[in-house]
Amino acid sequence: DDEPYVDVPDGGPRGNIIEIQNGHTIFIPSDGAVAYRSFIDGTLEIGTTGNHFLCVVDGSGKIVLKSAYLPIGRYDSFLAEGKGTLEYSGEVDYTVDPAYLPQDGAINRLIFSGSGEISWPARDMLIYNNLEVRGNTTFNNANDISITLRGDLVLEEDAGFIAGYADNANITFHGSGQQHIFGQFTGQNALNRVHVDNDQGLRIVGETEIENVLV
Repeated sequence: DDEPYVDVPDGGPRGNIIEIQNGHTIFIPSDGAVAYRSFIDGTLEIGTTGNHFLCVVDGSGKIVLKSAYLPIGRYDSFLAEGKGTLEYSGEVDYTVDPAYLPQDGAINRLIFSGSGEISWPARDMLIYNNLEVRGNTTFNNANDISITLRGDLVLEEDAGFIAGYADNANITFHGSGQQHIFGQFTGQNALNRVHVDNDQGLRIVGETEIENVLV
């Protein structure tokens, strides 16, 4: 199909192998989609629908959700280093459900967008690429987790970042090349604890306040 934006047809495909090619976006318009295996090199828009089963998920595309719940499936390959992107979006506040996220918190690239406040569960993060907060949304480290970044930290102009307050609420920059902080991390968006473990250094683009410790 040459159409880059299409809805999954009512009642199907169900129990088949699905493939979303690069440059294409598939929207799931209703609950209960079932796939035997999922290859996502384009974008899968799940919206607020639920009760989906994607089985084993692979590819280097993007999954976009507007709710806390990742569909049932195994995401180890899709979220591995150099692979896919997970985006939590929407217009309401919610706490991400960790049920099908990797136990070690490893995600290639993670985006928060929309206009709600999105809280992260009590599971540390290891982000191989970028951690990005976009639009009018606020990322809330409500459980004071530790975040390890091998890419950049990005905060768009109207977005918010609640870094957490406990000693464990730290961000470690541990990349192999120079890393960056993009955005205004000041006032309510100030960072709590920052650890730079990168011989190539950390470049700050914008203003950044650190409330607690810089190591």
